[in-house]
Amino acid sequence: MPLTTLKVSNFVDDSVTAAKMSTTGTASSSTYLRGDNTWTALSGLSGLYNATTATSYTVTVAASKFVIDGVSQDTITLTEGYTAIFDVSDSSVSTHILRFATAVDAAGSTEYSGGVKAVGTPGSAGAKVFFTVPENAPTLYYYCTAHSSMGGTANTTTAPTKSVGDMWVDRGILQFARSGSTVSGGVWVSQSGLNTARYGISGGGSLSAAISFCGYATPGVSGVAETWDGSTWTAVALCTPSDVAAGAGTQTAAMVFGGWHYPNGLTRTEEYDGTSWTAGGSLSIGTGYLAGCGTQTAGLKFSGNLPSNTSNTTEEYNGTSWSLGNNLNTMRAIAGGDGKQTSAICAGGSSTSFSGDTATTELYDGTSWSNSSNITAGRAGPGIAAGNSSAGLICGGFTGSWSWINITNVFDGTTWTLSSNILTTRGLLGACGTPQQALNFGGHTGSSSNVCESWEVSIIDWVGT
Repeated sequence: MPLTTLKVSNFVDDSVTAAKMSTTGTASSSTYLRGDNTWTALSGLSGLYNATTATSYTVTVAASKFVIDGVSQDTITLTEGYTAIFDVSDSSVSTHILRFATAVDAAGSTEYSGGVKAVGTPGSAGAKVFFTVPENAPTLYYYCTAHSSMGGTANTTTAPTKSVGDMWVDRGILQFARSGSTVSGGVWVSQSGLNTARYGISGGGSLSAAISFCGYATPGVSGVAETWDGSTWTAVALCTPSDVAAGAGTQTAAMVFGGWHYPNGLTRTEEYDGTSWTAGGSLSIGTGYLAGCGTQTAGLKFSGNLPSNTSNTTEEYNGTSWSLGNNLNTMRAIAGGDGKQTSAICAGGSSTSFSGDTATTELYDGTSWSNSSNITAGRAGPGIAAGNSSAGLICGGFTGSWSWINITNVFDGTTWTLSSNILTTRGLLGACGTPQQALNFGGHTGSSSNVCESWEVSIIDWVGT
């Protein structure tokens, strides 16, 4: 990602000594003040970077080559989990289709389509290619599907690790990682609602690029799917109708599996490529009211409701087929869950079909589940967003006989704490994102809801890595 240059001289005279600011060292034009009260050399900009979740590139064509931000066949760097937006609206790009591959010019038919979504016609106003880079993406090459030797290299890298004292800019907001272990001070903000009100809804993605699907939309189960671009929801291709299915992945590389379609749990898996749904491998056990997480090639399913009882089964997906893993310690249905195949979280749920709420939290390390601290109130049907088993956010849900709640809890890897309530009390809602930036959508408020809310912590309250 592009680095941000920030100098103390932008804010104070270089002659000001750090002692006057209760720290050590001397301010100068070649240092900046870290949030932990130390002066650090600007060389390398250690700890200071622009970690915006979306980066835009302007694409043109000259001399039969792609030109990226004015550089012919420029070598670019893409960050896993972040979205790159390629503006291909310039008239010179007409007839040229920008795509990605694991080899130059996709030699050997190795196009890399996971996370890629094209909008509009190249060379026309509004045409863009969105690429949300999956975890563990290999070195890639951008190319033209119609003409050879036009592209260049797209290196991929993991997101920068944040530590105490680091500052960065995310979507125009200055963020700051402080010491401490509790994410507090988050605020839920009302956003544009879903086009189709639904509860028992699932989805995946981030605060700025999400997908929602399935659920119960009066008068019955739904296969509706909608994508979120940070401001509005847009209807996309339908998937198989079901209620309380599990979802995983990103807006352009999502998957849905299981779900309830009376009177049975479903075994289906369907994968979304940004345009359409295709069938994947079937679950070993048909399950509804389940939880899940991961990616299209490394999915995780856990908990759920079977015709005769709740479930503690776990299954792992390798992109082709599901295999049984080690069971949860607590049988439950309608639980919240998120993370990835090697680091997941499961919290809350019902120990019987729709009563006997549990507050139990379990963490998955890729092999087995272990108990962690309870959420502050037992509940079923919550929305949960988690980066992994060391950080989570859970919101809403219901207790007892459909008593809806508005509680939000955050998890630091050890304990859950209360934070700001959701604005609209509801359960059986969907959620995605991270404990710092999350989205909730849909749910049950006594009837199907189309409510959507975003969550962001303030500059001084962002914590974690």
